[in-house]
Amino acid sequence: MTATTEQRIFISYRRSDCQSQANGLNDGLRHRMQNARVFMDIDSIPIGADFEEHIRSEIEQCQVALILIGDNWLDPRPGTDVRRIDESNDFVRLEVESALQANLRVIPVLVEGARMPTPEELPQSIQRLARLNAFELSDSRWSSDLARLTEQLGQLLGSAGHAAPARTMSFADVDEDALRYAISSLPHSFATKDVSEHPAVLATHTEVSQLGNYHTMVGRYLMQHRSSFGLGEPGTARGDRGAVWTKQQRPSSYAAPPARPAYPTPQAQAPTVPSHFAAPPQPPAPVPAQKKGRSTKAMILWCVLTLGFASWAAPIWAANRRPHDKAFRRRMHLLAAGMGAAIVLATILAGSAPEDAEGNATGPLADFGGSIILISMVVGIVVIVAFRRPTTPLAGTQSVLARRESRDRYRRLVEQDRPLARSMHVGRPDVPRDYDDGGLVDLNSVPPSVLAHHAGVEHDEAARIVEMRGQLGRFVSVDEVLVYVDLPEPSANRLRDVAVFV
Repeated sequence: MTATTEQRIFISYRRSDCQSQANGLNDGLRHRMQNARVFMDIDSIPIGADFEEHIRSEIEQCQVALILIGDNWLDPRPGTDVRRIDESNDFVRLEVESALQANLRVIPVLVEGARMPTPEELPQSIQRLARLNAFELSDSRWSSDLARLTEQLGQLLGSAGHAAPARTMSFADVDEDALRYAISSLPHSFATKDVSEHPAVLATHTEVSQLGNYHTMVGRYLMQHRSSFGLGEPGTARGDRGAVWTKQQRPSSYAAPPARPAYPTPQAQAPTVPSHFAAPPQPPAPVPAQKKGRSTKAMILWCVLTLGFASWAAPIWAANRRPHDKAFRRRMHLLAAGMGAAIVLATILAGSAPEDAEGNATGPLADFGGSIILISMVVGIVVIVAFRRPTTPLAGTQSVLARRESRDRYRRLVEQDRPLARSMHVGRPDVPRDYDDGGLVDLNSVPPSVLAHHAGVEHDEAARIVEMRGQLGRFVSVDEVLVYVDLPEPSANRLRDVAVFV
């Protein structure tokens, strides 16, 4: 095979299993392999074509088939006990069967930490898949693993895996405001090319409008963001004009977008945010008034009347005076625990001391235990006097802290159950949801306009991040983003605050 021969790679995956990894692999291979054509169903099947026949035809023309296997690859169909892989009409099974029957190299690619299925777990027609050597593509080593896979594919296909990438259009090149303006000016029903050939869209896509995948990428972008554009499911293709779209809701008019590289101001981008995410923050709940003098005197009297044995309650009382200050509450609870342990020790020492004729404990042990009790009582009274005034949180801090806690909780969810977080659209403020994740932004999936609006970075910075994501496939940390994209410290800090990698 010569270096100029078109090389074809087929990616098989299950959408409910590893959609984001398949997208990342698709984009990464397209940017890394100059002569390769990567086939993936979401953007390569012609409109109106028979899905099954087209897949068989494409696989027969490929040299390599990558079978992506995630941790849900063998799962049953929702609501049933039947595994989808056991169904004869399952598209993934059809793809694997066609790949194994064709004369091409089949490579299982394990993602999300999945293990290779055993022959007993697979239908008889694809059991040979279990005997093939698999390649692991780890989220934590995505860039290096993708580079290694590209190199090995280049060797298989007879080309250098590090050749300069051919120029193609990616989502980073899409000006979302131009698409919105075009859609608002089009009739209730229109075709994909009515958008991609709209004067406002062409004016802002002068560098990519002549590329071979320009119309396809505009169609993919409309498909992925159809809910935020107010569009329904695409209809039957209208000749070579692409899929037919119907407006579900009438978007408000938009001003014509400026030509690149200028970007709209944040105020002009406000309509791109779904209304249920643009609601103003609620004011913090008022802190109930507390009685100052009485409770302070009552606590001091409590320490004195109990002879210091219950003085451990003073730090707990002080902690409750500042419910919003977690660090202070933690210190007070530790102090209460220490005082309680000291009082128990003092009681043990006094009980171990010898008694005099009247039955009272005496000697050094009794004196030492009494000193501990006295010190505990003094410490308790000092704590009560020092922290007798309750503090109220600054206006707005409670809602900010609550959102920060929410971000931490959903980040833990991503670490513990990535497929669940992906199905819930964690970090996708541009997708309608019925919960608040605290303002997280998934740097592996959001478009540039959403990244700029919700992560607080500049529009050109967001565009560079998304462009580099297309080249690498996906990011695994903010530190990796900063290695490839030079951001000023304020932007980097804002990114660390809200970034998540689903």
